[in-house]
Amino acid sequence: MRIEPYEKDKRLVLERYQRTCAICGAQDGVDVAHLYEDATIRRVPSDKLIVLCSKDNQAQVRSHGESASGLPGSFDPAVLQAQGRVQYRDGNFPLSYAKARLAAYLFETKEGYSEAVDCLIEAISAIRPLRWGDWLAQTTLEVERVCIQHGPDVGPGLRWLFLDRLSLVLYDYSRWWESVEVLSASISISSHVQSNPYNPRQRELDRANSLRRQSLIKASTRKLDTGESVPKLLSNLNETAEEFLRLGQYDPFATTLDVARKIALEVAGDFEKAHGYSERALSKENKITHKWVLQEHITSEAGYFYSKKDFPKAREYMCRAMVLHSKHPVVLEPVLTTDGPKRHDIHEDLRRIGIGYETLLVEGVTIAPSIPEVPLALRRSDVRRIVRSVMST
Repeated sequence: MRIEPYEKDKRLVLERYQRTCAICGAQDGVDVAHLYEDATIRRVPSDKLIVLCSKDNQAQVRSHGESASGLPGSFDPAVLQAQGRVQYRDGNFPLSYAKARLAAYLFETKEGYSEAVDCLIEAISAIRPLRWGDWLAQTTLEVERVCIQHGPDVGPGLRWLFLDRLSLVLYDYSRWWESVEVLSASISISSHVQSNPYNPRQRELDRANSLRRQSLIKASTRKLDTGESVPKLLSNLNETAEEFLRLGQYDPFATTLDVARKIALEVAGDFEKAHGYSERALSKENKITHKWVLQEHITSEAGYFYSKKDFPKAREYMCRAMVLHSKHPVVLEPVLTTDGPKRHDIHEDLRRIGIGYETLLVEGVTIAPSIPEVPLALRRSDVRRIVRSVMST
């Protein structure tokens, strides 16, 4: 007998996935389907549900029959993972998460445990901008489970990247000292990661991206290593951004400059340098697909021009930021204040700069509400256990 999910969980899943099939993108005739759990044993929680259209849901159900020939090609996990990356670049973070989560499940059923962890890491990246703290926690626990159950099949490279992402999740939730602890574990694993002979450049890109994240967390918490300084971190970030630009990697270029901007502004208190970083990034705006990073740069520029009393420019940038926010809602990174890290809300930026909603409406800008930040359902003891599990298995 099938045990149906709670109605509230079904409503949550349908709402978060925008009633869109994770396989084909259809929005008609959709319903929730199960991941991982056997619905005949116990009730499935919301993070292990997904939205499928009737056609794809039936295909999945039929594949479990004794005479079934398996899932159709549309359920190929490698294809779903690639599609999820496209959705991420397009700023469709919910569907990117859905595809990555489904791909992880399908890889695991094929005993592709490293590939499953890779997809779970991408799933975490996909919902970081949305702050679905309940599902962020559960996806993190899935990585821990795979590492425990299939330890030898999950290499140090993936463990390193997972802890790297976990440190950023904690940073997003202003749990910065825990973030430092996880970052330290991530760095210790990274020293054991060998170059990938099939794709040596990917190892270099992963290393550069990781150093960027390290710089952000270290500078924000003032936990600099011996010989490190904020000017040195900014210099390294600037060189890394230039290398990304040379390689035509425009999203990492913009993201690296965003970290430099944040450090310059919030740690060094250098408004002009921060403005320079955002100005450089936005000079390549037509080549940057990362909607979250663009919103960070554009809102920062609005604040800069407001501080210069250039109110027309400040209004122009806030309108641009709200246009992006309306199309691709995200929660911006927390800001460092004299009282510690605080939530960054684009609507608070509007009020601080003195731009009313009526001004946006006159400009033809749709006003999207703030995204509620779902608390991260991981205790400090959970985080420490996860780190131990991932490092020791």
